[in-house]
Amino acid sequence: MTSPDSRANNLAHRKDYSLWWLVAIGLIGVVVYLARSYEVFPSASIDLTISPKEILSQSKKWAQRLGYKQPYTVQSTIFSFDNEAKTFLEYELGLTEANKLMKDQVPVWYWSTRLCRPLSPEEFAIEISPQGRLVSFEHSLENDRTLPGMAHEEARKLALDFLQQKAGLVLKEYKLVEDGSVSQSHRTDHYFTWEDSSVQFKGAKLRVYAYIAGNMLTKFNYFLYVPETWLRKFSQLRSYNAALEEVASIFYVAFNTATFFAFIWAFTSGRLRWRFALVVSGLVAIMDLAESLNSLPNAIHNYDTTMSYRAYLVDVYVGAVWGSLSQWLRTFILVGAAESLYRVAHPTKIALEQIASKVGLRSRQLITGLIAGHAMFGIHLGWVVLYYLYGRNLGVWSPLEVRTTEGLSSVVPFYSSMYVGATAAIFEELTYRVLGLTIFQRLFKHFWLANLLQATAWAFMHSNYPQEPPWARGVELTVVGVFYGGVIKRYGLVPCIISHYVFDTFLGVVPLIDSSLLSLKLPSVLAVSPFLVVLAVALWLRKLPCAIAQEQSLQNSQLELVRHSDEVEEMFPHTPYSYVSLSKQVRMLLALAAVVGILIAFGSFSPLVGQDSQLSISRTQAIAAARRCLHQQGIATAGRYEVAWLSRGLDLEALQYV
Repeated sequence: MTSPDSRANNLAHRKDYSLWWLVAIGLIGVVVYLARSYEVFPSASIDLTISPKEILSQSKKWAQRLGYKQPYTVQSTIFSFDNEAKTFLEYELGLTEANKLMKDQVPVWYWSTRLCRPLSPEEFAIEISPQGRLVSFEHSLENDRTLPGMAHEEARKLALDFLQQKAGLVLKEYKLVEDGSVSQSHRTDHYFTWEDSSVQFKGAKLRVYAYIAGNMLTKFNYFLYVPETWLRKFSQLRSYNAALEEVASIFYVAFNTATFFAFIWAFTSGRLRWRFALVVSGLVAIMDLAESLNSLPNAIHNYDTTMSYRAYLVDVYVGAVWGSLSQWLRTFILVGAAESLYRVAHPTKIALEQIASKVGLRSRQLITGLIAGHAMFGIHLGWVVLYYLYGRNLGVWSPLEVRTTEGLSSVVPFYSSMYVGATAAIFEELTYRVLGLTIFQRLFKHFWLANLLQATAWAFMHSNYPQEPPWARGVELTVVGVFYGGVIKRYGLVPCIISHYVFDTFLGVVPLIDSSLLSLKLPSVLAVSPFLVVLAVALWLRKLPCAIAQEQSLQNSQLELVRHSDEVEEMFPHTPYSYVSLSKQVRMLLALAAVVGILIAFGSFSPLVGQDSQLSISRTQAIAAARRCLHQQGIATAGRYEVAWLSRGLDLEALQYV
């Protein structure tokens, strides 16, 4: 005679056949991505053939040749790109043609190195392409520095000699379009702009800018000049993206508010799993602190030489610690609230805190979730490629989104992508697929309607991404969000978190995987495979003698050992739900610590170490920072007035504090 448990196991086996459909479609998605992704995401245009260490060595040699003799004590190299030129080429010429131009002809990608010393206004910044070609440089000098003068024509000859002999440019088809002189306190400066008249890219043209301070060439910039009319048109188009994101943010704010009340509900009713919430939030805080330290080269690159270098580093370190504490508090509240709701809404799914246990690792439900998560990743890859490939017929366009610029500039390049993948998976899945789905299902009493609403709210929060038309990104991710919601209903939260992490991390490390440098390629592959390792361990444990886990003992409903409240009964009828938590004294101490953390986070202490600290500078320091921004963008300064030469685009956001 067959036992009830045997019948349940046989039913589970029959239901698991749908898993292999997911796996099959996921494999097809991977094949589609490998075959056609180049047409949608042309990341191969970033040809990383030179390491950051070699770039720094080349930059120092250029600094010596160009007259920077100061003993620099601060040096940094980061990876960046000309976003204005990149977007224009991709939007006007298409991704395939733009990819070819960005790789060989138009300077878009570059390593940026900065050499300076504390409390000294003289510094040197240089940009070198991934292939080792000079893109731009700036030797910053004081405006009142006394230098020998030269005639305007002599200055032009000096600039031309440098461009042709040292920068290696062929100027046969270039014509002079702008030149002039600037009278400084103790010298006269000269500037020149040449434009390539032989070729244009839908109105955009290559330009070369040179600036002579006295008798020294102090600025050089080789860039793509983008027509101002196109910039205005594209800016107007982007405003619709921002509008859609603002509408979606209403739901995001509502969900965050609901998180706070759900946390109070879980706390007051004794349902908060303190240990699990503390462990997860602690791990996220540690990852956040590690990411801040990993991004130290970016922080050093932005060092303000008007302040002590040690004081600046202290501010960076304190800000990193403070940021990780804020991230801990935010994660603790979200995990505590969402995990409690998840147990109520999905009583038969494996409890999240059981996943890493020995019994949990051997469970069939976890193994199924791991397989489903990787299959979802493959399906997601294939969907994105097909959506933008065939969406072109409807005007859908997606530029190359380079999400690894900070990662390439960090100490451990692949870690930044891992951090983005992990935090996005945790925060977005808990906020939308657990909290949002639960709220909408409670309001509308219909799962698929609730699922569509949470997916739409999540998707259009990404509307400010560079995809066009404004609705393109929202529609793409709405389909993904509905799919993820359906998977939660059948397989639980585990596969959604796995797929979300692997997908975001993979897209982040694609340029590293495509690199010819093994030191970048190998760790990047490992970054997207931690859950494959877990799957291998789980399958191995499953084969050990007496390793069959008691599936029912791992379910959410089994965590509840005492009576459940009338409130929970009303929300989710016939759900046996409550459990013995920490002692009242311990809970009160932890609650007091949370309240103190909130008061500190939003109190008067935050301006001392947080993002508002940048406002506590003098007017002179603000002007100096603005000028540095202008110089880095290839814009000349003329006395009290800023003369804008269109190059890489003026970063108005960086100047709004002046």
